[in-house]
Amino acid sequence: APLFQQTGSTRVLFPTHQRNDRREPSWWNFDVNVEKEFTLKDISATVEFGIFNLLNSDDLRNLDGRQVRIWDAETNQFRFIRQTVAQRRQGRQFQIALRMKF
Repeated sequence: APLFQQTGSTRVLFPTHQRNDRREPSWWNFDVNVEKEFTLKDISATVEFGIFNLLNSDDLRNLDGRQVRIWDAETNQFRFIRQTVAQRRQGRQFQIALRMKF
């Protein structure tokens, strides 16, 4: 008995039978960073203020897909499904930093 049996076509079938016809909408990422360096006696310090996702966009991006093996109780066999890995962008984020050099 073979250890691995393959049935059907090994090629991926696309819903419209064309490659690369489904695209996600474009998106912009705009980050801002402001730094000011100053000296107090013999200590050099830098104050930094950053804003990430300045436009506060909240879009959903499909990053990748992965193949997951699940057990099908009806057929008593494992089957493979494609699971989309998606990420929702977080809202606007702020960062404040103070760096000191002695």
